[in-house]
Amino acid sequence: MEVKINWKGEEKIVIVKKLKHKDMKAIMQESIKTIKWLGGEIPNIEIDFSKYQTALVKYGVEKAPFELTDENIDELDAEDFQKIVNAIQEYNPFLRSE
Repeated sequence: MEVKINWKGEEKIVIVKKLKHKDMKAIMQESIKTIKWLGGEIPNIEIDFSKYQTALVKYGVEKAPFELTDENIDELDAEDFQKIVNAIQEYNPFLRSE
């Protein structure tokens, strides 16, 4: 799935991909803020939403006009960043929280 963005003043294309299990593991590992064991077997896991979205872009993009680093992702315009996140969630419907 293609997404048009503005990168350094030029219109560019970002291609998002279907995520694999290994991608989801990496996204979760980069997103977990804390894990608290409350007794029993079920932990309370806190996710850093900002880190989650950044990791989603890092692992959910197949091709981009920039290297997929946190620093480059942080340089995206907020609107373009959200367009990429939305496209990844649309292409991978299990990610949506409806």
